[in-house]
Amino acid sequence: MNTNELKTCDGKELLEMKFPDREDCVKDFIPHGIGLFGGRPYSGKLRILLDICASIARGAPLWGMETTRGDVLYISCGKTLRDMQRLMKSIHAEGIGNLYFADETEKSPEGLCAQIGDFIDKHPDTRLVVIDPMMSCVEYDAGEKPVTALAWIRQMKLFADERGISILLVKNTKNKRIGSCIDCAFDMEESVASMDFTMFFSCYRLSPIAGTLSVAINGSQERDLRFTLDWETGRWVFKSVTPQIEEWRGCTK
Repeated sequence: MNTNELKTCDGKELLEMKFPDREDCVKDFIPHGIGLFGGRPYSGKLRILLDICASIARGAPLWGMETTRGDVLYISCGKTLRDMQRLMKSIHAEGIGNLYFADETEKSPEGLCAQIGDFIDKHPDTRLVVIDPMMSCVEYDAGEKPVTALAWIRQMKLFADERGISILLVKNTKNKRIGSCIDCAFDMEESVASMDFTMFFSCYRLSPIAGTLSVAINGSQERDLRFTLDWETGRWVFKSVTPQIEEWRGCTK
């Protein structure tokens, strides 16, 4: 007798299920759930990420969009705390008491979820967790067996839904043909279906240096946010968005 019976629901039961409403970390930009943030190494994407984290921690508008203030956890699997300190200072983002950093984590999905869960228990206002880069954490389970990206992402997605937070997985893309959210997501192969939102940052060595952040939520039309780099502050300065926010919002409903 099979003791692990497949659990099902019919279409009527599915439509009648009640799920709690969740506030977006950033309205119409970062919903709750799990997302992918891609970009080539040394493209300046970390400065964009720190701007996002700092704005949510402060509850300050992000590039004209409303944020929901809350605690933020940035798990740096590649850079040390010394590196992160230097970057925070370079973009003048000091003194944010509810933006937390860690550079040592468990490698298994169960261990990492347990660590993040402990953090959320201590900081119940947690809104966003960033794991950078994600592939440094996708290594082994408790039995020292390799964990596939799909299984790892699936577990993190279930965890994000259960705790009502947003988890942003950072991926360094080395394929020069990748230039959009769709390219970046499919570079993850079968893992693309698990993503609630996808972002991709491109940097162009122009004068001034320019960057584009492409965003897609739940398979919606991509929206491009354009920036230029301010050398004095070390920050990306928001310039424009295409299509316009009101027009793009209609595509995400």
